[in-house]
Amino acid sequence: MKFIKQLSLAILSGVLLGASWLPFCTFLSFIALIPLLLLAHEIENSPIKRKKLRAFLLSYLAFLIWNVCDTWWIWFASDGGAVAAFVANS
Repeated sequence: MKFIKQLSLAILSGVLLGASWLPFCTFLSFIALIPLLLLAHEIENSPIKRKKLRAFLLSYLAFLIWNVCDTWWIWFASDGGAVAAFVANS
């Protein structure tokens, strides 16, 4: 159950960061990092092993979602280039 909560915090942060680039929604950029901070706090206080790996992977997921939301238009130029840009820039 805790993993689903952590996963949802990462996804929420990525979606909020992506939405903050829309016109009139720039205020979301101030709110969007709060779920990541809550995620880091929850991972730090959990009894699981490999905390750093879990924190890295969930943060990477959040930034991957943000990157896909902001650079989706690259897909129209090149499919392989878009996937490479999404993965490398995250």
